[in-house]
Amino acid sequence: MQRHRMRSLCQYSCGYFFNVFGVRRRTARLQEFHEKLAKLRFFDPACGCGNFLVITCRELRKLELEDLLELYSQQHEMSLDDVPQLSKVNVDQFYGIEIEEFPFYDRLPLCASPHIVVGNALRTDWRTVLPPEPCSYR
Repeated sequence: MQRHRMRSLCQYSCGYFFNVFGVRRRTARLQEFHEKLAKLRFFDPACGCGNFLVITCRELRKLELEDLLELYSQQHEMSLDDVPQLSKVNVDQFYGIEIEEFPFYDRLPLCASPHIVVGNALRTDWRTVLPPEPCSYR
């Protein structure tokens, strides 16, 4: 009888330990993923009206929101007011080259704007738009 009780207590304790360890590990991986999202850079050498950059920004925000909900929903009630303080994804992560100035800027009603260079993508040195060092493919 005593042995059975000890074994069930050990199973309960070990289960609790592994559950807490698993939650900590998952939280660390979610935070790591959130940091990685913030470091990504996107470049469109012929952005035109900016559809690729707009859709990429929207989808990146969706991923970030899912990540934030997973990270912080357990800790406290999360509202839409909390998202701007926790968000790390920014429009500054987007770069492009467009030969005409008007198509892209008319489409984005933002206070901050992505790094769009007006010029010919075949003649512009892309390293002046987005230096290779902060690129995400490394």
